[in-house]
Amino acid sequence: MVYEASLRKPASGARRRVVTAALAALLAAGPLLAAAPAVPTAEVGTGAAGTGFEIDGALEALQQSTVAAQLGGNVLQLAVKAGDRVKAGQLLARIDERDAQAGLARTDAALAQAQAELSNARLHAERTRDLRTQGLVSQAALADAQTQLKAAQAGVQQAQSGRSQAALARSFAAVTAPFDAIVLATHVEAGELAAPGRPLVTLYAPGRMRAVVQLPASRTAAARGASGVQVQLPGGADSRWVTPAARTELPGTDPVSQTVEWRLDLSAADSAGLTP
Repeated sequence: MVYEASLRKPASGARRRVVTAALAALLAAGPLLAAAPAVPTAEVGTGAAGTGFEIDGALEALQQSTVAAQLGGNVLQLAVKAGDRVKAGQLLARIDERDAQAGLARTDAALAQAQAELSNARLHAERTRDLRTQGLVSQAALADAQTQLKAAQAGVQQAQSGRSQAALARSFAAVTAPFDAIVLATHVEAGELAAPGRPLVTLYAPGRMRAVVQLPASRTAAARGASGVQVQLPGGADSRWVTPAARTELPGTDPVSQTVEWRLDLSAADSAGLTP
C-alpha cells in the first residue's frame, strides 16, 4: 500500500494518512520484531584461583611382614602360595633341621658332662669340709674345693644356656605365620637353600590399607599447606577419589631421591577389596 501511494504522489494530507497508517502497522508489529533469541548467562564472581598437583603412589597394608629364615638349610616344604589365608601359628615352610638336631644333641651331652662335674665337685667340697672340721686339711684346701664347686655350677648354667639356644634354633626349622594374614608373595621354592635372613614369605593383614607417596622435597611446603588431600583408588573406569582418614609425613628427606615419604591411611570402608 505504501509502495502504490508513493507512485501516485498523493497530496500532503493523503501522504500523512498513508505514513500514519504505515507507522501504526509498524507499531503493531513491534513486539514481534523486538523478540530476541534466548542466551544462557552465568554470574561471575571473584575468588582465589586454586592450584593442585597429582603424584603416583603405592598401596600398602598397615600390617605387613616379610618372614625370613632364621636357620640355614634346604627348604623341605613350602606350605602356602600367594593368595592363601593363614592363621597365626600356621606352618608356612619347613627347613631341614638335621644340623640343628645334631647341635641339640651336642649340647645335651655337654649338659650331662657339666652336671656330672658338678656332682663330683659337690662331693669333694663336702668331704673337704668334713676333713677341715677334723683338722686334717688346711683352710686353703677347703677354699680350693669350694672354688671348684662354684666353677662346676657355672659350667652347668652355661651348658643349660647352650642347650636352650640349640633347642630354639631347632624350632626355627618350622616357619609359622606371626598373625592372621593373607599371603602376598612367596620368595623360595622347595629344594632351595635357606639362609638366616633370607625372605621366605610376605604376609599382610587385610582390612586396612594406606597410600604411600614419595613427595618431591620441592613440593613439601605446598603439600603441607594444601586445603585437602585425596587418594584416587585403583579400579580403571570405576576408580574413585577418597579422603584419607589420617596422614603422616616421615621426618627427613631421602638424600638420593630428594623425596619425603607421606603415608595416607585409608578408612576400613575405603580399604575393602583392596590389595597391596
